[in-house]
Amino acid sequence: MSSARRRPSSTERQQQQQLQQQQLRKPRNYLEAGLVFGCAAIVIWRIVNLPAPFATALALETCLPVALALFLFFVRRPGEMAVIWATDARAFRPSLEDGAVFGLLMGPLVTAVLLLIASDQVLPNSFRYPGGEPIYNPAFLVEGPPQILKHSNPLPKGTSTRILSRCGLLNMQNLISTIFFAHVAAARYLRKPDTLPRSTSAKVQSFALFAVSVASLLSGLHIAARNYNFPIWAELEDWEFIVIACMYQVDLFIVTRLARRNFTIGELGIVAQLGATIALETVHLTVSKLWPMATPFVKSYRHPTPLIIFQLALTAGAFLVGFLLSPILYLSRHLAQKPTHRLRWPEKRDLHRKLLSTSFYVLAAIYILGVLGMWVRWLLVKRDPWLWTFGFLFQGTHPFSRFALIAYWTSLIGASVFSWQIIVSSIKRPPQPISNRTTASLSRPVAYSTMGSESNPALRSKTVHLSLNARRKFFHFLAVLLFLPGILWDPAFMHLAFSLAFSLFIFMEYVRYFALLPFGASLHIFLAQFLDSKDAGPVILSHFYLLAGCAASLWLEGPSAIYDVMGVLVLGIGDALASILGRKYGRHKWPGSPKTLEGSATFVGSIVLCGWGLQAVGLIPPFNLLRFTIACVATGLMEGASEQNDNLILPLFAFVVMYIVRV
Repeated sequence: MSSARRRPSSTERQQQQQLQQQQLRKPRNYLEAGLVFGCAAIVIWRIVNLPAPFATALALETCLPVALALFLFFVRRPGEMAVIWATDARAFRPSLEDGAVFGLLMGPLVTAVLLLIASDQVLPNSFRYPGGEPIYNPAFLVEGPPQILKHSNPLPKGTSTRILSRCGLLNMQNLISTIFFAHVAAARYLRKPDTLPRSTSAKVQSFALFAVSVASLLSGLHIAARNYNFPIWAELEDWEFIVIACMYQVDLFIVTRLARRNFTIGELGIVAQLGATIALETVHLTVSKLWPMATPFVKSYRHPTPLIIFQLALTAGAFLVGFLLSPILYLSRHLAQKPTHRLRWPEKRDLHRKLLSTSFYVLAAIYILGVLGMWVRWLLVKRDPWLWTFGFLFQGTHPFSRFALIAYWTSLIGASVFSWQIIVSSIKRPPQPISNRTTASLSRPVAYSTMGSESNPALRSKTVHLSLNARRKFFHFLAVLLFLPGILWDPAFMHLAFSLAFSLFIFMEYVRYFALLPFGASLHIFLAQFLDSKDAGPVILSHFYLLAGCAASLWLEGPSAIYDVMGVLVLGIGDALASILGRKYGRHKWPGSPKTLEGSATFVGSIVLCGWGLQAVGLIPPFNLLRFTIACVATGLMEGASEQNDNLILPLFAFVVMYIVRV
């Protein structure tokens, strides 16, 4: 009698399911890659056709990260996850697609579009509106940049400081993509799977050695290319090259340690690129002020207006506060996590936590009011930043219009949070006990509250899932009510408000993550209500992504008003309606994904309808609706195909596509 066939184990069944999902995802992988590579090809072609001496060299250089991304896309096996040096797959958020192509190309793509936008303002044969005026006219240019330099050196004909700065920025992004590929390729081909260091100190040493090796090798190539007149990374000086290479790699490693499993490798690459870019722009402004006679022009990637100076002070300064006060933050988290019986002085635990929290607040306030305030005053040519901000509040359309906007935001946020907490409390309230229930059963509230759902796990899972989706999308709609009026009527004030809100979010995350008294626990309980599978790590990032996605087009100085509102339309309206209606009415799913075709159609239709409505009522200038629809369709395809965080990817991709189709 033949022996019975062995049943597959749970691990084998899980592996089989993953292989099936990966096979189903193949069409989406190719669609996602096709959209990204197609955009890259068009952008490179546009750079080649610029009537400028740097065009061909920059286009050829930008082909390098595209070629590296193509190699990475085609040589990897299905389901293979990329990692950086001295890490493994456990450091990244589990996902069917790691997004490595995004990590390589999103930075160069966005930067190339910014360069083309700057060129449209200066070069004679560049794109202009039918009326003949330049495409670029930022509504938030409330005043010109302060006089940081004390000279005005002539620039090459047909260029501007913004064009030259963004050429350097594109060099920087291409360099960063090369470093990113070096980490991924070395981790795949040079390191054996069983040679990953186990201790933290060994990982730090291994990563530092590799980072220094990569920086030294690429720096040598940079010097050799310059000596032989080979145009690669040509606008980067030696000190910039070293700072970029070191800063970016440090960002990569720190994020994988502090925000373990919060990012896919593609999201990690994008976030580290953004961090390095903001830091280097801050360094450039500081260097220009320190050595004005030795600086040919201010290498600011945007107009260095007071709004940009405040943004750099608020964002870069907030991260610098965390770095400088990291010992206090570490001790606070350590005390909060360690069991009381293992402490040396358990009876003084609360006292020590209060002292650490107070020290953080006091030192952070001293740094903000002192160091950051003096830095802003220095760049504003001895104008007091606090008086400038107070005066800025009266510079709206009417003297008190900005105070009215602040009152509107405050009342809307307060009413929304209060009403939502009432709704959540009513949903969580257990049913009234029946008369024959015993007192003993009533003394177990946790078991009692879950007893009804345990009998029907499917119902419990669906109820929790729908409730979570409703909570998250509620705040997407709230973002529309908060941000859209400000962007339409006062983009300058909205620019500053976005920067301030982002820095406040950073400090809120310090308080929550490091358990600072007295708000740490309350913040954690409130934000934990909105976690989903993409918030798998210790850092809560959803609100960061939502805010940054809505502000991205405004911060990037888009060429028209429809660009400024696109982030809000994509995330606040399109993504929210696609999720809600797609889950309720969707019947046809994308291959290997819970997303539905009906949801993607809702995504596209809602954005097009809202854009047309804003134009019809005169809130934004006229634009080509057909081209706008094409851009929305491309963004909708990316929304359905990508496994990356929509709040991070979609606004940036929409910005690129809108410029490509000339909206």
